[in-house]
Amino acid sequence: MEPYSVLMPVCYKEKAANLRLSIQSMLDQTVPPEQFVLVCDGLLTEELDAVVTEFAEADPALFTVVRMKKNRGIGVALNTGIRYCRNELVARMDADDISVSERMALQLAELEKYPDVSAVGGQIAEFCDEPTEITGYRKVPVAENEVGKYIRFRNPMNHVSVVLRKSHVLAVGNYQDVPGFEDYFLWASFIANGNTLRNVEQVCCVVRADSGMYSRRGGLRYFQNTMRIERFLLERKIISRWEFWCNVMIRFGGTVVLPPELRKLVFLCVLRKRKLQTQGKF
Repeated sequence: MEPYSVLMPVCYKEKAANLRLSIQSMLDQTVPPEQFVLVCDGLLTEELDAVVTEFAEADPALFTVVRMKKNRGIGVALNTGIRYCRNELVARMDADDISVSERMALQLAELEKYPDVSAVGGQIAEFCDEPTEITGYRKVPVAENEVGKYIRFRNPMNHVSVVLRKSHVLAVGNYQDVPGFEDYFLWASFIANGNTLRNVEQVCCVVRADSGMYSRRGGLRYFQNTMRIERFLLERKIISRWEFWCNVMIRFGGTVVLPPELRKLVFLCVLRKRKLQTQGKF
């Protein structure tokens, strides 16, 4: 299969134990990476730095460590880090999540089957404390025509699970600094440019969904960034004006009006599935 790079941003807020598990889950893939790019988004804690140094020194040919002087956020970190990826295929990974062992085999096969697709994602399982205690699944559409419809109302891909074609990312302007919506902007840019996106049916990643996640997805600033993506979708003619205003009203209620506990309830009861297909170990 075609070689690939892993792109993982790391910031001071992460826990060293989680970072170690996340890196190891990519090293344990049935189809391992040819390169692993770690982007240190500003200064890290001593514990995090020790994990980064340990892996980098153990295999300097595999690991590329990019150190940013200041914490700039995931959008800037990814915009910077993807330029250091030496392979056309780039697998996104977060520093606190876990990839199932068959993830890359599944996605590389899909990319080989659809050589024109810009990115292939997958389904994710969420947990709070233990990875084996799944609280729900975020299901996204599979076929490109379904993804194109879904993007009009919700993010059609699970960012942590995505494998990208680097040249396609750079062709549409790379990642943008839009906190909380860096990925959504990229998918919309692909669609507006006539590119296609797909997802596999299987769970590719197991994701930490702590209580803070629901707080981060609310508030006035988050809503302001929501408006940015909605305007972008409207300007690129991905949604109609009627769909724009419907989306704005729904998102205002969900992000500004609802308190975090009610928002969490909506996510778990309405926006998450109870069962999906998982393939591989984590």
